Amino acid sequence: MLGDRLDPALEMIARGNIDYIAFDNLGELTISDLQRRRIKEPDKGYADIRRCLGSVMKPCAEKGIGIITNAGGINPVAGAQRAVEMAQRQGLHGLKLAAVSGDDTVGQETRMRIAGLRRKGVALANMDTGEDFGPPEGDVVGMSVYLGVYPVAEAMGRGSRVVITGRYADAALWLAPLVHEFGWGKADWDNLAFGTVVGHLLECTGLVCGGSFTDWREIPNLERLGYPIAEVSDAGEAIITKTEGSGGIVNDATVKLQLLYEIGDPTAYITPDVVADFTSVRVDDLGGDRVKISRVRGMPRTDSLKAVIGYLNGYMAEGCVTFGPPMAEDKARDTAAMLEKRLAVLGIAPLETNIEFIGLNSLVGPLTPPSARPAEVMLRMALKVATEAEAGRFLQEFYPLYVAGPPAACGIMLQPVRQVVSLWPTLIPWEDACWNVKVMEVA
Repeated sequence: MLGDRLDPALEMIARGNIDYIAFDNLGELTISDLQRRRIKEPDKGYADIRRCLGSVMKPCAEKGIGIITNAGGINPVAGAQRAVEMAQRQGLHGLKLAAVSGDDTVGQETRMRIAGLRRKGVALANMDTGEDFGPPEGDVVGMSVYLGVYPVAEAMGRGSRVVITGRYADAALWLAPLVHEFGWGKADWDNLAFGTVVGHLLECTGLVCGGSFTDWREIPNLERLGYPIAEVSDAGEAIITKTEGSGGIVNDATVKLQLLYEIGDPTAYITPDVVADFTSVRVDDLGGDRVKISRVRGMPRTDSLKAVIGYLNGYMAEGCVTFGPPMAEDKARDTAAMLEKRLAVLGIAPLETNIEFIGLNSLVGPLTPPSARPAEVMLRMALKVATEAEAGRFLQEFYPLYVAGPPAACGIMLQPVRQVVSLWPTLIPWEDACWNVKVMEVA
């Protein structure tokens, strides 16, 4: 859902015969951005609630469709309050909404939480590098913990038809209504793994319907790509399909591609609720945009939850300039070298530098196959520096390139200077997770 189209979701609500719909609005980069924004606006920190829910709440309420979304970001209660205000304007009186909070802390509350964890001997080591916890205490701005299915299931059990969470394990947004409807227990590992696979297949909207498919020209009506629907039974079987008449295709190939998307070890896909063995999944193509999945094995969950800690980490400056023929690549490379020399002249020592040649090798770098020299190349140069002033001074070096660099510079584009909130991925013990479910009723 993050940056995705809404019309396939509205199409699904109108004629997909569904009971629940979920919207995944967050990624780790989104969390970083929301933490950065909340520094200046403490009452914000949620995603685009208006876009996510504004056009779907009324038709969902009229059809009895439940909604789950993590658009609460790092401030789910405030996000839910905005949703209640929208529901009031739409006349949805009596509708119950819930905010799942507690996994999201900011400022001093986060620093106190970290101190408490470290006193208990929790290392908070970096999951990627193994480093001990490094960010200075004063730079820490927030923390989000990836919660599992049960807070949302609790909210549903209390009558909420719209549930707004913070950072959440993606597949758990779809697993929650299955746990609520079928009454699966916390140790029902095979069913929890099965529901996690269902959620994983649905979470990336159009991918399982042929979006970003390797043979994209085989996908019919890509301009009207539909979103996937799961018809789920308590017997551990589900049919993956899409809204009838929508564009795209659902077959064993599109399902298997999505099944392998962003999973790490396929024999042990770790979530807050269960460890799922994706190699156990049986996939049967029934034809007619219907694929059955079954036979999923699950193992007990781990004793840890993933958390991301946001901390201030300098300022980012980014500029682009394009060169045309002749010798476009040479012009771009010489300009990059000149800009690096200008930094030395100005006394700016970047903390990090990234230089890319778009149109030449910016996507796969040295793996780019040999080819004819491109007619046009865009130089993208980004710096992370210690101060906002240094970032601004670097950007002032771009417009002079029109007259003080290689010939025929054009298309200069600058991104505004922004403060960097980096994320420290780590693990905390399950027993140190906390959450609160706040149910609100539209007056």
